[in-house]
Amino acid sequence: MTRLACENGCKIGVNSEVDVLLLAGGKGSRLKQGGVVDLPKPLVPIQIDGHNVPMIENAIRGVSLGVRSNLVILTSLDPDSQSDMVEEYIQRTHPCSRISFSVEDQPLGTAGAANKALMPRRSNISIISPTDTLFPFHSLGRIVAEHRQKKSKVTWVVTSQPGDGAQNTGKILTDGNGRVIYDLEAADTEKPKEDTTHLHKMTSVGVVIADREYFVDQFGQHFNHGSPKVVDLYRQYIPKLLEIGERVDTFDIRQPAQDLGTVDRLNRYGRN
Repeated sequence: MTRLACENGCKIGVNSEVDVLLLAGGKGSRLKQGGVVDLPKPLVPIQIDGHNVPMIENAIRGVSLGVRSNLVILTSLDPDSQSDMVEEYIQRTHPCSRISFSVEDQPLGTAGAANKALMPRRSNISIISPTDTLFPFHSLGRIVAEHRQKKSKVTWVVTSQPGDGAQNTGKILTDGNGRVIYDLEAADTEKPKEDTTHLHKMTSVGVVIADREYFVDQFGQHFNHGSPKVVDLYRQYIPKLLEIGERVDTFDIRQPAQDLGTVDRLNRYGRN
């Protein structure tokens, strides 16, 4: 199920080669349980340059500055996600932008939702990003350029300087060429028994760049059998690529990009 926010006009650039998928179908359970106002997480306000803006608005503005692309918002029919409020916000605030929506009719997980959105598209490169991080979206153009230069199939954007309070600090181990050797975020991944002192400890910032055809093909081979499954991008999809010997590159932004998904981190970094 895909819908367009508007057919006429274009404030978000249209580019047949790059899709940006913004993950916006989560329930925001940790924020709601922590007493944050009853809003879908993408609409929770954060302070940017002295102004309060919804998390998803910060991502949309950043993407539009960072890379010319087709922007797709990934939402859900699950009433707990309150995605109808997110869609209404986009329709109201960006009435002349070609922003489309890919809507889960049942839970698919981050990788499953991305695969659903990408299957009908014809882009060459896909950028998958959460909306609840203080990511430097202006750097997306540079990241995509390096992805192309290296002829990568998947680039996991990471940081070697996560700062205080980062989630899953140092869980990604890379070699001297910036290739992922172990993903310790995976629930069923044990810490390597061999000496890993020569490896570099990185922290995910949630953004993944992938060749569209490759992503969809790998998903179909390893996960799309029988009834749809919930497939997590970071804890299942990428670990599967590593398990079968596929190459996963990284791009180090070398700065914090805090996840604002908990009340503590939201208060510390998103409401200055």
